Amino acid sequence: MQRYKIDMSMRNLSPRTQQHYIYDLEQWFIYIYDKQQNRSVKELTDDDITEFIYFCMNEGNNSERIKLRLATISAFYRFMRKKKLIRENPTEFIDRPKKGLKIITQTYLTAEQVAMMREKLISSNDLQLRVYAMISLSTMARVTAIASIKWDQIDLETKIIKGVLEKEGKIVDLYFSDEVKYLLIQLKLQRKSKGIDDHGWL
Repeated sequence: MQRYKIDMSMRNLSPRTQQHYIYDLEQWFIYIYDKQQNRSVKELTDDDITEFIYFCMNEGNNSERIKLRLATISAFYRFMRKKKLIRENPTEFIDRPKKGLKIITQTYLTAEQVAMMREKLISSNDLQLRVYAMISLSTMARVTAIASIKWDQIDLETKIIKGVLEKEGKIVDLYFSDEVKYLLIQLKLQRKSKGIDDHGWL
């Protein structure tokens, strides 16, 4: 990744553009880690990348956002091809979405469903899952935004998560509840007691 950052700088891309590229790549890497057995990007096929794009559509990305994500991934593969790390760019086999492509219909939880979910999360005894779920409900941020949060962005005193990269590259501050503050403290203590190194990631 460091070599790619240097390459972007040499191409005189603006710091903001570089930040957007790195954000999209990090979200893609997280998906590969979680859903595609943490395989090397050199092993991925166009079908694997299409699977990620479909996931993004389910998250509410419109056609313009999908085009930007594909452009980011394609640029990364062009860099690897230039460095002779791969033979072909798999994104060349993926059709770009047409303007106005419909996204998956979004649904919202009722108060009763939220209460039921809270009970299930408590009984699951999975603190990290509970933190992710409740911070999502408290801030109303998207899954990709929550997944990109680092501990140094979180101010427990003011209950603010600063500088979160959201949809369309917007940088926002997220405000969370007392319940989330308590859960975040518990998660920190749990990881410390178990000697878990999260490398600064929530």
